[in-house]
Amino acid sequence: MKKKRMAMLVSLLVLSLLLCACSSMRMVVNESNREIPVEAAMKEMAEMLEEKEEEALAEADWYAEALESWLTEEFTDIGREEIPDKGEDAYRLFDEPGEGEYIALSSEGGTRYMRRPENRTDTSYLESEGAFRFEIPVGWIWGYCELDERLDSFWEEEDIPCLIWAIEDNDMGENAFSEDWEGVCASVENTAETVFGENLAEFTADQYFLEDGGGVYHFRCAFHDERGYLWVVSAAYRFGERYMLEFIGIKKGEGDANMENLALYTAATYEEYGGDRYLEYEGEGNYKGMEIWDYKKFHNPFVIAYAQANGKDWTEE
Repeated sequence: MKKKRMAMLVSLLVLSLLLCACSSMRMVVNESNREIPVEAAMKEMAEMLEEKEEEALAEADWYAEALESWLTEEFTDIGREEIPDKGEDAYRLFDEPGEGEYIALSSEGGTRYMRRPENRTDTSYLESEGAFRFEIPVGWIWGYCELDERLDSFWEEEDIPCLIWAIEDNDMGENAFSEDWEGVCASVENTAETVFGENLAEFTADQYFLEDGGGVYHFRCAFHDERGYLWVVSAAYRFGERYMLEFIGIKKGEGDANMENLALYTAATYEEYGGDRYLEYEGEGNYKGMEIWDYKKFHNPFVIAYAQANGKDWTEE
């Protein structure tokens, strides 16, 4: 059903552009006082329609391929119970490596090892060919996030966003956070305190380095919603040579505690290849909570988490 919906959306996009082409042709004919032979007009219209169709297909190609290759599990008759389990230690941090695959995360306090999920495969990635890729959980659903502008999300269950992400061209530099790490931590913590107030339960900040030398910057915040339920939001950031990415994980306190590390894990799997990306937005974003957030190219993770937990936007009193 979802695959059919996507096909319908692509078809509508193509049709709308074709109609625009027809309108353009009518304007050309109407605005001219000369008569155009039917054969010439039809030929010109055919050329315009062909150009518009190619433009529409090129625009939709990336999304169609993504849905076809990354989310195949969701478009088959395979039930969720048949998806291989990720393993009870997936995304968990250990002081020593053990069995299975790990990602090594070095810091001033030593090296920690994050367990990779047992069900990951070579196709467990969201990829913009030639530009970048990062690993995504097997069997999760991909879609748009309505908590703020220019966000996509992955979630495990219907209507429960668990991992939100966005990408921008990197105009902050590869060492944007590491150059003044203490100042960044103070700024981010101040925003968390402003948003959650007395409902803030815990705040931590960690700076990690990968084996290839890349940095991963991770902030974790536990808070209570207005009903008293505990939530956890974690935000992880990567600064590549061309692009910078944010990953925001949101979950209720109950359940798999290892999932709190999903944003950190996903950020750690990010790879950059130097090519142009397909996910482009025009102009600057107008994100929520920017008046209390110092990093304008990134979304404010705490106002997003507040909205998800409380079902309403945060506003400064």
